Amino acid sequence: MERIESPQNARIKAVAKLRQSRGRKQDQRFVIDGVREALRALATGQAVETLIVCGEQLTESALSELLSAAEAHAVVAGRPVEVWDTSRAAFEKVAYGQRDEGVVAVARSQPRRLANWKRPAASDTFVVLEGCEKPGNLGAIFRTADAVGAAGIVLIDAAVLPENPNAIRASLGTVFSVPWAVATLAEAQAWLQQHGVRGMAARVQASGEYWDVPFFAADRAAQPLAIVLGSEADGLTAAWLGEPYVGVRIPQAGIADSLNLSVAAGVLLYEAARQRRFARVPE
Repeated sequence: MERIESPQNARIKAVAKLRQSRGRKQDQRFVIDGVREALRALATGQAVETLIVCGEQLTESALSELLSAAEAHAVVAGRPVEVWDTSRAAFEKVAYGQRDEGVVAVARSQPRRLANWKRPAASDTFVVLEGCEKPGNLGAIFRTADAVGAAGIVLIDAAVLPENPNAIRASLGTVFSVPWAVATLAEAQAWLQQHGVRGMAARVQASGEYWDVPFFAADRAAQPLAIVLGSEADGLTAAWLGEPYVGVRIPQAGIADSLNLSVAAGVLLYEAARQRRFARVPE
């Protein structure tokens, strides 16, 4: 364990730059805040390179658990995880505001191409997000996807990625348990078509209300499913209108014409889980 005292240390300053999107893109690394999130990153095989800890803020039990997880991770990954023990001043340089639990992990970005995904199973449910803009919404969608056992999340033209520290925090580390990939619109639609994935497009103007629309094929045969949602501001583009996509809407009784993106995703994911669980669709 290496001791770092100064907040002006070059490595500390380099990590601090990862708080910004530009820094993450340039360095191909990202930061993870919090004990729970760091442990989940280590347990799920993320490319964690460094643990930055502050002994003044971290309990002995938490530090012991982190070090044990880092050792186990190193055995699987075939390389050690560096541990920096920092002064409070140095740690505050890389920590997030008031949520400084005493640990920040640094991990290397990994390729996330849709083309590398295996063929989906008939029971799989995916989320496709077009133009997602807010890290809080993205993280919350990952939490729900994890809760219902979704097979993965596809991001099209996203303004924010799951490696955003705010998205990681909002997800409670579930960005590490749910597979995700980035794709162009053309790549995503081609993948859905190639694998026979039933696309349910959430649109305010759709005629079918979500509780009346079947989330499975007309002949009740097993078929993978994708719930497709658009940006917070503009919704889905016209590329998702009409066949082969099924439009679905969530009714609104008040003056608002739409729900928060993460709430809408939650409503549709749980309705899909309910229907597909109780419909007894044959495999």
